[in-house]
Amino acid sequence: MKFRLDYLDSIRGVAALLVVLHHTFEWFIKHFEINYPILVNLFETFNLGRFGVLIFFLTSGFLIPWSLKRNTPHPLKNFVIKRFFRLYPAYWFSIIPAVIIGTGVGMNIISTDQVLLNFTMIHKFLGVESVIESYWTLHVELIFYFLCVILFSLNLLQNNAYLIMLTIVFSLCAVAVAALGYYYHIRIPVLMPQGLAIMFYGSLLCNYFIKKQSELLKPLVILTVLYLILLSVADKFYYVDSWLKWFFTHLAAFFMFFLLITKVKLNNRIAVYLGRISYSLYLLHTLVINVVFKMFGNFAETELGFYIVMISVLAGSILVADLSYRFIEKPGVRLAGKLTQKYRDDNVSSIKS
Repeated sequence: MKFRLDYLDSIRGVAALLVVLHHTFEWFIKHFEINYPILVNLFETFNLGRFGVLIFFLTSGFLIPWSLKRNTPHPLKNFVIKRFFRLYPAYWFSIIPAVIIGTGVGMNIISTDQVLLNFTMIHKFLGVESVIESYWTLHVELIFYFLCVILFSLNLLQNNAYLIMLTIVFSLCAVAVAALGYYYHIRIPVLMPQGLAIMFYGSLLCNYFIKKQSELLKPLVILTVLYLILLSVADKFYYVDSWLKWFFTHLAAFFMFFLLITKVKLNNRIAVYLGRISYSLYLLHTLVINVVFKMFGNFAETELGFYIVMISVLAGSILVADLSYRFIEKPGVRLAGKLTQKYRDDNVSSIKS
């Protein structure tokens, strides 16, 4: 089991690095577009950041429902406690340096109220902008967790028929949202329903590849075809002329994820390490990018400057993420373990008495 979790967690490391590269390249293009035609062409045909985020979503869908088990005492309490201490401490920590740095690429600080509401992680649902733009994916994750808790409570989380239905429903929602934008100019983010659809699809992949539910093969093939058709329709409505760019980015994420859970299982130490620090890497890399470009931005238009910036961003992001993981994430996870252990001990005591 641990072996499997290692290679699955390492996928998050790959996804986080892709997002870091995307935002770094984005800065180069924004300020020195004429110097980097290759990056410009890449951005016009493919979105590296979305590619990484979709791999994140597939991985969450693959792992999160698997972590909710009925053969443990207080499974829902344990799940909520573990998710809270896994997400919030590092997230809170990332807000503090963002406020200190102030403004920059991928950052948007407007007021004290905005910053305070960001600490809830549900600020977007209250109509408040994120301090760091990358936070938007956390809102999709939170909704997915909430839906997993509901399905688990109803004993439906492992019901493949419901998972298939939810994948289709959210794919149809994406089409409806995109159509509203196209015909009535009502701009609603299509990535919320698309993200939820891909997560529930990831849950089905887990049931097939990890739990070895071979009867899922035919339904999965049919669902994949239907999903891709609905995805193409939603992207056509939402992105209009550039829809192929986003559709092929989505398709590439599917292919890469399939590859990483079947043929290319990343169990080496570097990949596993990046997987461990991936959450902090995702949260903090934007801050590092802004600091690095403030220091070396004037040299970024040269070839040497490009390499200095890239090495500085990658090394700095990994270093900061490592410190956050060691001193913020791990203590939070340990505290969650102690709290859930208390529930287990209390349960055993009540049974004995």
